[in-house]
Amino acid sequence: MRPPQRWLRQCRNATIRQIARERPRRIPQRTRVERLGVDQADTSQRATIFHVDHDAATRNLVRQIANSIRLGYAGYWSGQAFLDTFVPECPGCLVLDVQIPGVSGLQIQAFLRGQLSPLPVLFLSADAGHETVVRAMKAGALQFLRKPCDEELLWETLQDAVAFDAQHRAKLAELERIRRTFDLLDSKEQAVVHLLLEHDSTHDIAKSLDVSVRTVELRRSRILQKLGLRSWRQLLHFAFKVAFVESLATDSALLLEPSHSLRFLGPPTIPSPPRNRNP
Repeated sequence: MRPPQRWLRQCRNATIRQIARERPRRIPQRTRVERLGVDQADTSQRATIFHVDHDAATRNLVRQIANSIRLGYAGYWSGQAFLDTFVPECPGCLVLDVQIPGVSGLQIQAFLRGQLSPLPVLFLSADAGHETVVRAMKAGALQFLRKPCDEELLWETLQDAVAFDAQHRAKLAELERIRRTFDLLDSKEQAVVHLLLEHDSTHDIAKSLDVSVRTVELRRSRILQKLGLRSWRQLLHFAFKVAFVESLATDSALLLEPSHSLRFLGPPTIPSPPRNRNP
């Protein structure tokens, strides 16, 4: 005797629902921006495309591209509206038109540069005269695109800009970590670190400081202990990093100088010490 058809349908539907509950959720493939370290899980730190343009159609296009690559989007019709809500700590990039109501795109760029904001700036504008483009690029713009812009090119440029911002902020955080670590040392220990790059031996450092070699060795030992280092070579490498951080402190504008080729992004790499350096 065959079971009733209704009963068979109920069993089949129950089985399908059970399989659906137990089936693992498909994890979407990460975008290139996420692989470079942009946190998409924490919405407070989500990379955002900030866009200032009075043209609603252009804002809608950039919004659609941002959504397609799972980035946040914040559009503004005027420059002042953007400046009133701007938060420097928010990662992402800024897309500007040149001619916008109130504060112009070039003025916004100059303001952010004066504030030492790390937010990358690119222009998307119909006003792409030679003088305007040169002025924007000299002021540190990553790219200058002319309206109407190819969507594929704009998609690639936005991804590269956000990737640049993620890499740049990571390097700035590393430089800040080095500065704070160096501040753990007292003035005498800091003097020893500074002289590591000028002298080849402990004897020369002692002579420069007008102290004994034993005193320099004791200070070096305390430095290694405070910094958690194990060798003279590691300490020398740290001294190179400190010198690099201090050079940026004397010329903070270097932190805002992107390469105009998006294939070479970020501030200069921290130098490595010479291989044949003996204490």
